[in-house]
Amino acid sequence: MRRFVAATVLACLTSGPVADAATIRVPEDYPTVLAGLDASAAGDTVFVGPGTWTEQDTRPTIVGTVPANGFIPSGVTLIGSGPEQTILEGPPSPGGARALVLIVLGGTEPVEIRGLTCQGGGFPYWGLYAQGYFDLTIEDCVFEENACAIKADDVNGFVRNCVFRRQDSTPAPPEYSTPTGLDAFNARWTIEDCLFEENVGEMLIESVGIGGDRGEVRRCRFINNETRRVLLLLDHHPMEIEDCWFEGNLGPANVSGWCLSTGNARGNIRRNTFVGNSSDSPAASLIYLFNGDDGVVHFTDNTIYANPLVGGRGVSVGTTVPAEFARNIIGGCGDGVGLYLTLFSEQPYGGCNVFWDNPGGNFQNYTPKPTDLQADPLFCNPDANDFHVAEQSPCAPGGIPSCGQIGAWPVGCGLVSIQATSWGRIKSLYRGGE
Repeated sequence: MRRFVAATVLACLTSGPVADAATIRVPEDYPTVLAGLDASAAGDTVFVGPGTWTEQDTRPTIVGTVPANGFIPSGVTLIGSGPEQTILEGPPSPGGARALVLIVLGGTEPVEIRGLTCQGGGFPYWGLYAQGYFDLTIEDCVFEENACAIKADDVNGFVRNCVFRRQDSTPAPPEYSTPTGLDAFNARWTIEDCLFEENVGEMLIESVGIGGDRGEVRRCRFINNETRRVLLLLDHHPMEIEDCWFEGNLGPANVSGWCLSTGNARGNIRRNTFVGNSSDSPAASLIYLFNGDDGVVHFTDNTIYANPLVGGRGVSVGTTVPAEFARNIIGGCGDGVGLYLTLFSEQPYGGCNVFWDNPGGNFQNYTPKPTDLQADPLFCNPDANDFHVAEQSPCAPGGIPSCGQIGAWPVGCGLVSIQATSWGRIKSLYRGGE
């Protein structure tokens, strides 16, 4: 009976009305972003008006005593007036000390950040730092001129419709590895509809999960970055890299998978386009798929074309468990080999791949399948980056029986010239009704 009474009293004491979530406006309610966030608590929303906000404070945090433009409590939502209008700008860091634009103070409640720009003062700024087991959503934001845009460990993260531009980690000493876009460990990530352009330094995205942690990158564009690796995903189960565009990225010497590299991951790499990416190293690989016994990759429906390699490889596969390699177009790899299997790798399964114009060889150590073809894919207008295929392309449905659509882009035009002298013949056949 006493236990029942005590429980009843406790229920009565804790069942009172919960305090309403507050809406805090900057500068109407508080003059600075710092002050507005300091006044907030879990469940509150802080709206920041137009302007360039440069005020900082230096405080002890989980990464040491650092200056920052804002310290976000657990459970708070921070919303700007749009990335063009609300700019959180960090001044140059005195003495080269670590500095932040925003930091999440930990906790377990979800944090959301929307509609603002995190602009650092160069190296060694971090645009955002977060650590803890909570949901973190970042939408419609711009990160620019930091050494690292987002550093986040352990979080369950969602990044959507963001721009990562001109991050630069090159001033870092050699022992100070700083991915420039996203640096994540033991994290679960979904990155969708984002643009990564003109970033320089170490790696652009480096995410290391633990078995069961998702790593998803969808509909993102990676353009004109000069980094050791553009996208590196390790130990993510599941992994999904879908409908992305890689163009004009420059890789350094002797790096396997400087545009895309995966390790011990399970999932899909599909419908991506790689065009105009280059490396001047004869030992570099554009894409490297490496898996042990606990990872299986399905590399399907991708278009890889006009990546001027000096030697090297377009796609390198090193897996002890057979990967799926199917319905891909690999062409224009310069002096590089289109598809290369390491000596320890299992032969992939799949087929229905089209190889074309790889002077260094279409493949090496790979046993082609009966449905693989060496033929011109007949793109609609590759000079204009239009990689839809023509109706008579071998990559169109029916071009190779039982294969269906091949490559990242479906049929998008009618007849195109197969050879320099063939267009007149095609017109004559059309006029003659043949």
